[in-house]
Amino acid sequence: MDQGHEVAPDGVTTYHVQAFIAGIIKKTSKGNAAHRYRNLRVYFKWLIARKHITPGNPNPMDSTKPPLTAGRDY
Repeated sequence: MDQGHEVAPDGVTTYHVQAFIAGIIKKTSKGNAAHRYRNLRVYFKWLIARKHITPGNPNPMDSTKPPLTAGRDY
């Protein structure tokens, strides 16, 4: 994770994801955080499909929600 924590993929919790996304929002923007969130979702699905996460460990993305971003007026 970008915040100095070295955690194995199957050790990542919802808290880690939420803290990471909050840090991105604080440093950059909600839009950038939303983009990173989507990437993490794909990454964890890939880890599960490839069995890089121990069976029985929950996907930390399942209990998180994407950051809200401002809508655009077209």
